[in-house]
Amino acid sequence: MENQLLRECLDRLDIIYTEKQIDLLLLYITEILKWNKRTNLVKANKRELIINHIADSLSGLKSILKYTKNFTQPVQIADAGSGAGLPGIPISIFLNNAEISLIERSAKRAVFLRNINILLNTENLKIIESDIKDVDKSFDVILFRAFTKLERYLSSFTKILNDNGYIIAYKGRKEKIIDELDIIGKSFKQEIICVNVPFSDRTRHIVILNR
Repeated sequence: MENQLLRECLDRLDIIYTEKQIDLLLLYITEILKWNKRTNLVKANKRELIINHIADSLSGLKSILKYTKNFTQPVQIADAGSGAGLPGIPISIFLNNAEISLIERSAKRAVFLRNINILLNTENLKIIESDIKDVDKSFDVILFRAFTKLERYLSSFTKILNDNGYIIAYKGRKEKIIDELDIIGKSFKQEIICVNVPFSDRTRHIVILNR
């Protein structure tokens, strides 16, 4: 069931996939559900996990591809506040020309990330157990998928973002996004892209910030 649902989500997102990529996503889903029994990684059952987290994470893939194509490879991408590896791990499975660093300050979640990194063996994932403000590496792209307002972390993001780099944030309703962007002001070029997550009635947008 989860195999078919996952394939249908990828088809609706117009993402071309291999059997290996399906296997990696299924392994990742299985591990999250297994770890959920002892540590609260993601509040979701199997179907919710595929739709609201895996498909949601991959809804930003086309935007990430668009804004990373001109960077020197491997593109340096950070998943800020990665949690269970979302969106960084699903993105890494489809973005082989990037090195993706999962930044997570929680020790328990970092243990999970190191474990799944070994199991997936995709070779383009790095785990950084740290608060964002203490990271001393710089990136071409920072991914941000959280309910927290953008301005809360913007100064920390700016410190680790390369010149001409992008912040790509997964957000909800456009009205709230506009309020957040008004607070940020004109220090960043701003773009809002509406995305449709398969089998979900949630309103989702990708926000692109470029300085």
